[in-house]
Amino acid sequence: MATYTESGAPVITVDDTNLTDEAWSADRAYAEWEYAKVFECPADLSLYVDGEYSFDHLNEAEIVETEDYDTATVNVNCYALDVSKTVETSFTRTWDWEIEKTVTPEQHDLFTGDSADSLYTVTATKAGYVDSDWKVFGTITIINPAPIDAEIASVKDIVRPGTAQIDVDCGVTYPYTLVAGGELTCDYSLDVPDAAATRNTANVRINNTTANGMKKTTQLSSGPVPIDWSDADITEVNAEVNVTDTNGMLWGPVSETTSWTYTRTFECDADEGEHPNTAQVIGDNDVVLDSDDALVDVNCYALDVSKTVEASLVRTWDWDITKGPDGEYSMFIGDPAVTHTYIIDVDKLGFTDSDWVVSGTISVYNPAPMGATINSVSDIVSPDILADVDCSVTFPYTLAADGTLTCTYSADLPDAADRTNTATATLQNYHYDADLNATETGTTDFSFAAAVSFADPVVKEVYAQVNVTDDYGTPEPGDDLVFGPFGDDDSVGYPRNFSCPTDLSLYVDGVYEYTVINTATIDETGDSDSATVTVRCYAPTVDKTADATVTRTWAWEIDKEASESNLMLDPYDVATVNYDVTVSALPAETWEVTGTITVDNP
Repeated sequence: MATYTESGAPVITVDDTNLTDEAWSADRAYAEWEYAKVFECPADLSLYVDGEYSFDHLNEAEIVETEDYDTATVNVNCYALDVSKTVETSFTRTWDWEIEKTVTPEQHDLFTGDSADSLYTVTATKAGYVDSDWKVFGTITIINPAPIDAEIASVKDIVRPGTAQIDVDCGVTYPYTLVAGGELTCDYSLDVPDAAATRNTANVRINNTTANGMKKTTQLSSGPVPIDWSDADITEVNAEVNVTDTNGMLWGPVSETTSWTYTRTFECDADEGEHPNTAQVIGDNDVVLDSDDALVDVNCYALDVSKTVEASLVRTWDWDITKGPDGEYSMFIGDPAVTHTYIIDVDKLGFTDSDWVVSGTISVYNPAPMGATINSVSDIVSPDILADVDCSVTFPYTLAADGTLTCTYSADLPDAADRTNTATATLQNYHYDADLNATETGTTDFSFAAAVSFADPVVKEVYAQVNVTDDYGTPEPGDDLVFGPFGDDDSVGYPRNFSCPTDLSLYVDGVYEYTVINTATIDETGDSDSATVTVRCYAPTVDKTADATVTRTWAWEIDKEASESNLMLDPYDVATVNYDVTVSALPAETWEVTGTITVDNP
C-alpha cells in the first residue's frame, strides 16, 4: 500500500469506471459512496446461443491521488425467448381449359336411302392457369430458456412486403406467463393477395421491468424467414378434366391438351334436319369450363315420280249385209226390158272391244342439288303386267340436278278391268365417308301409282264406217257399183233392166234362159250377200211361104232456066234471052212378097 503524506487536510478523488462523467471526493478518513448501474441485455439476438447470452462486467474504482483501486465484477446472464417459426405457403392454381369442336362435312345432301359420315374433331386445350387464394401459414414456437418466468404480452406475425399483422392463435390469454424452461406453440395463417410476399417474421413482445420499476415491453423476433412460393402446397383445380359430347362420347380424365376424333353416320330420311352437337369440358365438381358446338345439316331428297295414264282400246264394229230381192222374169224376144230393183241393207249390229292398252309418259324429276344415279325405270300394271318402258337413255343413268327424265310406256291388257298402274324409278344409293368418297350400297324405289280405267278410253274404231261394192253381176270391175260410206243402219237400192237377146241363134226350140247372180260385199269386212235374177226368153217359131213381085214406076222431072230473069230495056232496045230445058227420069220399084205365115208359140 502506498504512503501518502498529507500536508493540510486529507482530500482524495475517486474515479469509477462505471461513471464517466462523475468523480467522488473525500476529505475525511472514511467515505462511502453508492450508486446504481443498469445492466441491459443486448437486443442483438445474434449474440444469443440457444436463447442465452452471458457477459461479465468488470468495474474499477481508483483513488486518483494514490492510484489505489479496487474492482467489482458483475456477471450478467441474459435470456432471450427462442422464437422460431415454420413458414409454409399454399395457393390454388385453377387451370383454364378451352374446347374446340369441328365437323366435316357440315352439310349432307342425300337421297332417301343414302348415308354419310361426318368426322368430328374435339380438342381440349389446357390454355393456362390462374393462381389465387395465396396463404402463408405455419407454427411459431416460443421457448423460454431462462430459469425465470417470462411474461408474454403478445405474439404477432408480419408478412413483408406489407404491414399486415397476422393474428396468431396460441391458445392462451395475454399476458401469458411462459414458465422457466417452458415452450409455447402458436399457429398462424394469413391470406395474401398474391405471391409477392417474400419474408415472414414472428414478433413476440414480453413485459419487462426497468431499473426504476417501470414496466416496458421488449419485442423479440424470429427474424425474417424467407417465403418460398416455389415449394408451396398447390391445390390444383381442374388439373384434370373430362370431356363429354352430346353424341354420347366421354373422354378423360386428361391433364394435357388432347384431341379426339370420331365419326357419326347420318341416314336419310331418318336423320333429316339439323343436328346440333355440343362438347363440354367438365372440371372439378362437375363444373362446365367451356363448351363448343358443331352443327351438321342433313338435307334429304326424294325423286319425284309422276305419270300420265291413257287407256285405249280397239272397237271393231260388226256389220250384216243383205241383198235382194231375187227375181224371175219370162218374156218374149223383143219385149221391152223389165226393170228389177235391188235393195242392199247394211245393219250395224254392235261391236267387240279388244287390244286394251294403257300407255303414257313417266316423268322422273330430281329436285336435289346433285345428280341422281338411276338404275332403271319400270312400270307394272296390276297384278303383274310389265309394261314396255322407253327412256331413250342407257342405264345406269345420271339425272342432273333439277333435271327431268321423261319416258314413255305401254302395256297390253287382257281386258278393260280397273287396275292400278305403278311407275317406279330405282335409285342407286351410296354411303359417303367424311372425305366424300362414295361406296355403292343398296337401292331405293320411288314410285307413283295411278288408276287405270276404261270409263273414258281412247277408242280406235274399226269398221265404224263401211263401203259396199256391188259387182253388178259381171266379172268386169268396171261394172262395179260402189255405195257408202255407211256409219249406221242404212239401205240403198238401184234398178237394173233385163231384156231378151235378139240373137235367135241363142234360142233353142224358141227358148233362151239366163241367170244373173249379183253380189254386194262390205269392203272392210268382206261380208257379202247375193241376189239372183233369172230371165226366161221366148222366141216363137215362124214358118212361111213367099212369092215375090217387083213393080218399077218411072218418074219424070223437067227443069227450065232462062239466062236472064229480069231485063231493063230502053225503048227500042232489043235483048236476047237463052233458055235451058232439062228432063230426067228416076225409077221407083215396089217389091211385094206374098204368101202364108205360120207362127208357133213355144
